[in-house]
Amino acid sequence: MSLKWQYMEWMVKGRHKMTGQVRWPSLTLLCQWVLDVWAVIPESLVVKSFNKCSISNALYGTEDDWSSGDASSDACDRH
Repeated sequence: MSLKWQYMEWMVKGRHKMTGQVRWPSLTLLCQWVLDVWAVIPESLVVKSFNKCSISNALYGTEDDWSSGDASSDACDRH
């Protein structure tokens, strides 16, 4: 379930107040949506993505091989 899907469901089901304009979801609700989405992402995918982007690689280049490899699986290039 994506954030976009949750927002669209919220809009369609009328879970918002109208005052001439649609109000934004509350910060609490937005945070809950983010938590819900993060809960379904496997931890291994997050670790692999951070390593692939060289965000959390070990110092002194001991894990530099994580950032090389198949470009089609490069998590940093996906939008």
